[in-house]
Amino acid sequence: MKYILPAVVFLLLSCNKQNLSGSKTTETYETVLSQANEAYERDNFKLAAEKYNAVLEIDSLNAEAFYRRAFSKVKLDDFESAAKDYHRAAELGFRLADCYHNLGLIYMIAFQNHEKAHFYLKKGYKLNPTVDNKELMELAEEELLKAQKKSGS
Repeated sequence: MKYILPAVVFLLLSCNKQNLSGSKTTETYETVLSQANEAYERDNFKLAAEKYNAVLEIDSLNAEAFYRRAFSKVKLDDFESAAKDYHRAAELGFRLADCYHNLGLIYMIAFQNHEKAHFYLKKGYKLNPTVDNKELMELAEEELLKAQKKSGS
């Protein structure tokens, strides 16, 4: 019983503090998100990535911010970070076919990992079976077979 009262007081104070600062946080979030989106649309990917960092500090479940930051990171040749962000966007269920397609391209081109490239391109193709996606998946499969033959001989 003696622990209940302090817990209730703590909860009340926490809620009160959030109410006081909530509108400022929302305003700041909306401003930073707007700045991030504007930089992204203007192809200023360095600034966009920085602003999406700030957005994700406030809202770590913003899948579109992960996706756009990933694209920005690709444009900045930061493929490790881009892959992590595409993975996170996919975990959150955002544009799955595109996330897998882009991951496949990163693994194929930047990392030269044909096994993972084929895996992700195949996942993307299953979700969005276009001719272009099929051709990329088949290319990754060919490269994977070449690599396997080379390592086997």
